[in-house]
Amino acid sequence: MTCDNTNPCPCPGVKCASHGKCCECIVKHKRAGNVPYCLREIVEQKISRALQSTQIAEQ
Repeated sequence: MTCDNTNPCPCPGVKCASHGKCCECIVKHKRAGNVPYCLREIVEQKISRALQSTQIAEQ
């Protein structure tokens, strides 16, 4: 798999060996069971929407 990054890495962990290597970073975080910094906002939005849908359905 090739991963050609064209965007700068927003992660503050600049000392990380995976910094700026998106595919490597995502795989590393997936194996660890957590979310990379650059995807956290997206995941939080999806969780928030899911919770709102659940709350509306319960009413």
